[in-house]
Amino acid sequence: MASPAALEEFRLFLTWLKNEVEARIRDGKSLDQVKRDLDSLETYHWHAPELAPNAIEAVYKQLTTAQGNAPHQGYQGGGRLKGRSLGESN
Repeated sequence: MASPAALEEFRLFLTWLKNEVEARIRDGKSLDQVKRDLDSLETYHWHAPELAPNAIEAVYKQLTTAQGNAPHQGYQGGGRLKGRSLGESN
């Protein structure tokens, strides 16, 4: 079981990832471009960098479909993941 500090660190990572992906979507970048931009996720001290491409893809797809927005169609941000914004706490 993870410690409260480890959970908080992971929550901060998810918030950071969501913000980074969201900014690139607003810039009109494709999924492949976002993956290339964020290729060095190990710099955030994530313990499973091999999962980074899948995490980026999941966030990208959730953000671009959250409000029926496809990439390059005027994404305005504010996408919600699984019913709650990543920055929200319980």
